[in-house]
Amino acid sequence: GGAGGAGANRPSLTGADPIDEIAQVFAQRDALYRRLATRTLEGLTTIEDALAQLRGWAARPGSRSQ
Repeated sequence: GGAGGAGANRPSLTGADPIDEIAQVFAQRDALYRRLATRTLEGLTTIEDALAQLRGWAARPGSRSQ
């Protein structure tokens, strides 16, 4: 689940402050994630915006989800 779920008990990957660790791990992984992605959501501010974009991609002919 959420912030208080099982993830709260995970050990640190870097030994850094949790907020610093999130930023550090994200910075290290971002380029890899972008290379592997077939689609990238950019600049969306709400879950609703993200879902609308994903639904639009899924509705296109030739989409993997069809």
